[in-house]
Amino acid sequence: MGPSTLGEETSRKRRVRHALPPARWPTREEAARARWFAPLRLGASVVAEQRTWVPAMVPWRATEDGFVTPEVLDWYGRFAEGQPGVLVVEATGIRDVPSGPLLRIGDDRFLAGLARLVETASGLPVVLAGGSRISDEELLSRQEQAMRAGAVGCSVGRNIFMHEHPEAITRALRRVIVDRWPAVQALEEMAARV
Repeated sequence: MGPSTLGEETSRKRRVRHALPPARWPTREEAARARWFAPLRLGASVVAEQRTWVPAMVPWRATEDGFVTPEVLDWYGRFAEGQPGVLVVEATGIRDVPSGPLLRIGDDRFLAGLARLVETASGLPVVLAGGSRISDEELLSRQEQAMRAGAVGCSVGRNIFMHEHPEAITRALRRVIVDRWPAVQALEEMAARV
């Protein structure tokens, strides 16, 4: 074993902070107590039948203009057949600019296809994963559109953690998603509070 191999082995050993417990099947009692397959309330009116989520992926199956295709419906339909608790739909473009074969929500012209995608999910809660940092007005109006298409939430990390007032934009998103406020009303409340 050469010096670099020994150094790499030592480095790997130092990174392991907690040893894995021995693998075993849970007992019937342990499985019965597990919450993984228990329902989970998401907001006021949505319940995920279990706590498994299909995470956001970028399958590049939309048209170059961002419209839903039969391939998109087949892709998410396969996951829906497995009946996860929630289906998170890829890095959906929330700005109305070209971005290749990614789904888009930047204009009402995309709503019909996204509504078909929600129908394909066969009653599963659908969450749209967002993209780049955009204005508060654009974010909230796009989320309002997504809700009209049948989504139950969003995943828009950088639009929250990069925000000057992350608590305010989170509250505004909640107003649009949970309380079903129009984006304009949520923006007005946010402006009055910050």
